[in-house]
Amino acid sequence: MAPFYWSPERYATFHACLRRYYYRYYAEAPAFRPARDLRPRTAWADEWLRRGAHEFLRGGLDEEAAAARLLQVLRDDFKASRQHGYRAQPKTTDGLFEHEYAISVPDAEWKDLADRAVADLRAFCRTDYARALAAVPAAARLAVGEFLRFDLLGLPVDIRPDFAARTTNGVALHAWGPPGDGARPLARAALAWLAVGLWKAAPESVEVVEYDFPAGPSAAHRFTAEDLEAARELVHDAAYETRYPLADPDRNAAREQDFDFTDDEATCRACPFLKLCARWR
Repeated sequence: MAPFYWSPERYATFHACLRRYYYRYYAEAPAFRPARDLRPRTAWADEWLRRGAHEFLRGGLDEEAAAARLLQVLRDDFKASRQHGYRAQPKTTDGLFEHEYAISVPDAEWKDLADRAVADLRAFCRTDYARALAAVPAAARLAVGEFLRFDLLGLPVDIRPDFAARTTNGVALHAWGPPGDGARPLARAALAWLAVGLWKAAPESVEVVEYDFPAGPSAAHRFTAEDLEAARELVHDAAYETRYPLADPDRNAAREQDFDFTDDEATCRACPFLKLCARWR
């Protein structure tokens, strides 16, 4: 069994549905693997939009090139998913929920989805915020959209800063999300400790900037030593919560029957494991 790690995404899945959490992180049967990364079309477009923004910030693409690349990637990914390429190559091919479950979506809706993603990327590229990040020297950059793992006082944590760089005063990390995202305090806490644990930043030198992607505004947060201790407790408590149902927490071993179904049918109907779930089989 793979060792346990905590991440904001893992925590969100746990709270959406315990059984879905089990299927996503513990079910080992081959049938479950292609479903693990299936996304509904809106989440799929949002993820590619975010990746497109990361690519723009890495340099080498201006607004026009970034927009054209995003549109082509969406088209190629859509085609591969429609042909169910994710079943044969789940690690390298994204899958769309609508294709797996044969949900009919008018072509005009797919086109509108892609057009809106491209328009949002253009809007992001034109912001003062994006231009400032794109101008950060390469030598100061620490991460742009990569998933990173670090040790938070004995707890492995996976986190994806959208942008991280050294500043004259310390380390600044940027986290993007929709307005009103309830998961921000946990992600903020993990990012602050990422700077301390992985890049050895002094606590008082860490800044986490939360940005309402794609067009702003942003809000900056700084930390005292007491703030960081509270942040550590917040993440450790969240990790403890997700490990509580395990049959053997030390081995990260789980039993399906210990993870109940959600009562929210809307969550069920959008779940990538719907056809595999014992509740619906």
